[in-house]
Amino acid sequence: MKCGGEITGFAEVAKLYYLRYSAVKAFNDSPDVSNEL
Repeated sequence: MKCGGEITGFAEVAKLYYLRYSAVKAFNDSPDVSNEL
């Protein structure tokens, strides 16, 4: 069962990373953000 927990833990980390990446990408693609940043 430890293996299942490790897989679940990895999935949680991957999900958080994906959400953060998506938020940053959306922020960077926003026309309201100046290119100087």
